[in-house]
Amino acid sequence: MNGFIKPKCKGVFLIFMGVLFLAFSCSDNGTEPAELGPDVPPASTFLIDFGAFPGTGIQSSGVSKPLTFANWGWAGINVLFWNAVITVHGAVPVAAFLESFRHVPVKQEDDSWLWSYSVIVDEDTYTANLYASTDVSGINWSMYLSKAGVFTDFLWFSGEHDLLYTEGTWTIYKAPDDPVQFIGIEWHRNLVDSTADITYTNIEPESEGNGGYITFGVVDDPNFDAFYGIYYAEEEHNIDIEWNLDAKVGRVMDEIYFGDDLWHCWDEDLEDVDCDSR
Repeated sequence: MNGFIKPKCKGVFLIFMGVLFLAFSCSDNGTEPAELGPDVPPASTFLIDFGAFPGTGIQSSGVSKPLTFANWGWAGINVLFWNAVITVHGAVPVAAFLESFRHVPVKQEDDSWLWSYSVIVDEDTYTANLYASTDVSGINWSMYLSKAGVFTDFLWFSGEHDLLYTEGTWTIYKAPDDPVQFIGIEWHRNLVDSTADITYTNIEPESEGNGGYITFGVVDDPNFDAFYGIYYAEEEHNIDIEWNLDAKVGRVMDEIYFGDDLWHCWDEDLEDVDCDSR
């Protein structure tokens, strides 16, 4: 079943005896099992999967599309806008977060855990110190970054989540020379049905776009199992996008752009199609 071969009893017995031998050996030597730190939350709790949108590679490569791709194209333009915001302003914290998976934490005297390492972004080297502390309600995270001769221990992002890793938040700060809150992240995961969502919200205090957001989610729906919800606060402008991850068909609703509150669809080739015909 699933490519596994059921082992014979003799093999199981030998494995079992081997485990017992190791256990008693450790006990006899007075050696305790090494205590392990908490797992860093999955990358999907920190990063929106912009690559999940159909045709993202074509759109971002600068290849122009004829007007028959208008529905998919308008959806893609708005997705890529948020992608650019995170790519430009979030390159360092994102790289530091992803690098953490390559390292092992060390327990500190206060019972917190520390991941300490270096990360290179655009040929600049940063020293990263990621701390985690656990309490009865969940796990708290703090990422401090330093750049030699420029800044030291800047809190670039912090976060918290429940003990089951099913929901949590992150706060990303803008930059060492402008240390205001920049992006707030809220995420949820259902480990049973593999659904999830993550929202980036503009929380920069003096920004015209404060309160604007983009949500990406994967849902249990046979027709459209992925979606983006986009809101531009300065214009009170909502855009809803839904598509099928496998078939690539999708639809977009934008009352301001299209002048109506109807869905505007595209087919598996990303071409415009009448929604009623699907």
